[in-house]
This record gives sequence, structure tokens and C-alpha cells, in this order.
Amino acid sequence: MLVLAVETATHVGSVSLVSEEGMIQERGSGTVTTHSIWLLPTIRDMLAAARLTMEEVDGFAVSSGPGSFTGLRIGLSVVKGLSLATGKPVVAVPTLDAMAELVPFCRHLVCPLLDARKKEVYAALYRFPSRGSVRRDSDHLVLAPGNLAQLIKEKVLFLGNGAQLHRDLLTDLLGKKALFASARFRHPKASAVGQLGLRRLAQAKTDDLDALEPLYVRPPEAELKRLGHSRS
Repeated sequence: MLVLAVETATHVGSVSLVSEEGMIQERGSGTVTTHSIWLLPTIRDMLAAARLTMEEVDGFAVSSGPGSFTGLRIGLSVVKGLSLATGKPVVAVPTLDAMAELVPFCRHLVCPLLDARKKEVYAALYRFPSRGSVRRDSDHLVLAPGNLAQLIKEKVLFLGNGAQLHRDLLTDLLGKKALFASARFRHPKASAVGQLGLRRLAQAKTDDLDALEPLYVRPPEAELKRLGHSRS
């Protein structure tokens, strides 16, 4: 099975081709931060470099959030369009789930963190109960790093741009319980989205395009402003 995966939850996006044998190719957005500019041309170039066509793709996986509201919308729109054009199925993969997949053999609690602005982070807690299997042990959360630290009672591996941003605070609050992945785990990767998507597609667990929406966790700023205005 061949899966084309798209990840646009942060300003550093990526696309990947994944099969049962592993990652075939992965390409990032580079210095282009507007996902609508680089995404389709990069998918085209990646397929050409792999000597594959869109007809050979069996399905699509897309990072569904939480993350950048605009970035998630662009990624989902592109994947929906490709699905409609090809008739191939789509699976939405929560972004934090895909980030946990980057460290599949960690023996400690794993906590991906993405900067949610407003001095908050998007977070979730994961464990690997057996070799290579991941289990999410919390909801997808948006909260202050200090409130997150109160939930953690054991050694935990943090990764993501939120971990880099709040490293000093988390270290102060958690001491030796706080471990940090290297900077190469700062952003989600399309290859991890593709691996999780591949598993779901193999089980025929696809998503309905009409119901496919970003996992925001917190309402978009425009919606908050609208609600605030309606209450005044």
C-alpha cells in the first residue's frame, strides 16, 4: 500500500510517501512558510523523483491538528481536493499522535508539545506499552505549561517546539523528571503521519470527506472574536 501524507500543523510543513516497507521520500517546506505556495508543487516533484504517479497512490493521510489554524485548513483542503480528483480514501491523523510516533521505543512517558501562543501549549500524554505500539493516555489539551507540569508525576520525554520554548520553566517545575528530545524533533513530520495513516487505511478505517475538519482543541481566533462580539 502506498500513502501520500501531508503535514501543515506548524510553519514548517512536509509531505511524504510511505509504504509497508517504510518511508520512500519526504520533503519539507524549506524557507517557504505559506503552505499554499509550496505544497502542490512539492507533491508533484516528490512523485516524479520517486518515479510514481498519483494513480499509484492508494490513499492520503493528513495531519489534522491541533496546530496552526490556517496551516491545518490548507493541508486538509489540498488533501480533500486530491481525494475528490482521484477517488482515493483519506485518513486524518492527530498531529500530537504523529509526534509521539517519532520516538516509538521510549520507556518513559512521552509528551509532545506545540506552541499554542497566549503562553499555552497543545499537549497530550503517551505511553508505549509494548515494542512499537503507542497509547494515548490523555485528551488533546491546550493549557499553560505550569498546569501541564502538575499532571506529571514521573519521568517524561518532551518534544516539539513548545518543549523548546518552555524548557527552562518545565525544568524548574519538574527537575530531573523532565527530559527533552533533540531539536530535530521540534516539528511534526509527514512520514509519521503517513505511518499512522497507513495502519488505519490497511484496516479500512477511513474518514468521511464531508465531516473532515481540523482538530482545533481551542476555537480559532476569529470564532472567539465573533463569540465575544455576540455577547457584548
